[in-house]
Amino acid sequence: MGYYENPPIVQPSRGGEIISAAIANAASSVSQGIMAGGERKRQEEKERKLTIQKLQDKKNETDLYYNEKLSDWKLKESTVNDAVDTKVYDMVQQKITSAADS
Repeated sequence: MGYYENPPIVQPSRGGEIISAAIANAASSVSQGIMAGGERKRQEEKERKLTIQKLQDKKNETDLYYNEKLSDWKLKESTVNDAVDTKVYDMVQQKITSAADS
C-alpha cells in the first residue's frame, strides 16, 4: 500500500476556525460601521433640509409682511415717486436679507 492508496488522516487545526471567525467578525464590524456612517449622514442631510425649509419659510413670511406693509402704504399714498419706490424697495430688500441671514 502506497501513500495514495491509504493517505494519512489530517486533522484540521483549530487555528483555521479561529482565523475564519476573526475575518467574519471583522467584516461584520466594518459593515456595521459603514451602515452607522450612512445613517448619520442621512440624519445630517435631513436636519440640513429642515433648517433650509425653516429659513425659506421665515423668508416667505418676511416677504409677505413687507409686501402687505407696502401695499397698505401705497394705498394711503396719493402720489408715488420712482425715487421713493426705489428707496423703499432697497430698504425692504435689505430687511429681507438681514432676516434671512439671521
